Amino acid sequence: MTTLQLLTALAIFILAGLRPFAFYPCAKRFSSKTSSAFTGVWLVIGILITLPFFHDKLIINNQYFFHDPLTIVFGFIKGSLLWVIINYRQTIRKESNSSSVYYCFISVAIGACINYFFFGAKLSSIQVVAIVAIGFLGLMFFLIGHANKLQKQTKIVFWLSVILLVITMVTDHNAISRTNWYVQFVIANISFFLTSFISRTTKQEWKDALFHKDSIRAGIVFLVGEIVIMSSLVTILPVSVALLCIRLSTPVVMVISAIALKEGKWYEQAAFGGLTLLAALPLIFG
Repeated sequence: MTTLQLLTALAIFILAGLRPFAFYPCAKRFSSKTSSAFTGVWLVIGILITLPFFHDKLIINNQYFFHDPLTIVFGFIKGSLLWVIINYRQTIRKESNSSSVYYCFISVAIGACINYFFFGAKLSSIQVVAIVAIGFLGLMFFLIGHANKLQKQTKIVFWLSVILLVITMVTDHNAISRTNWYVQFVIANISFFLTSFISRTTKQEWKDALFHKDSIRAGIVFLVGEIVIMSSLVTILPVSVALLCIRLSTPVVMVISAIALKEGKWYEQAAFGGLTLLAALPLIFG
């Protein structure tokens, strides 16, 4: 990795580690849809903040991105599914903060392999092996880790989240490869926001989303993370590597969750996190 890539990876790691603890109070206090609603609002604010700086990225081959309908489709798919993913993640977080982050390793493994074998993602053979190993650890966490303690209905949500995140990985890779990260950022965020209305978010949920301090704090943390992550995709880091950097914060999240939130034994959580970090080394330094 270059110095720029390492610094970008570190920024993603820190921001990703803050997210679960910013969203945790919201999961306990509000409905799951409330978290999706305030996230959508802050993502639209993100468009307004970044538009003066990245407006030129909306022009592809001397035309605005509207000339490529498939890119718009990819963006709307990603945005609507991300709304559902955050909704589901908050449902999981009510029972297990650790499971709400660790499930993603299974998605990263599947999505990275799909992008590598079918859509030309640039990964070495050793990196593919590392990603598969990480996916295996994610599966073991579901079978014998803290995720095994989830209720039956929540376990279904867990696997639905895995599937939806895989789809967003594939849409990100294809959309950004066709245009750039900012086009995908704008389209997906608009789609995300509109999904809150389609889902019939209630007045109380909107009130909690817009005015409660916990929602505002979590929304800002998510927005800053999205800008850093999306701006690094493809141009600085491959999609699969960037998403993995997000997950490398998981060991820290899991240990803190075990100690502060009483989610299993800290050394078991640390073991899963540590093995994941070890498996990731070939991907980071390969």
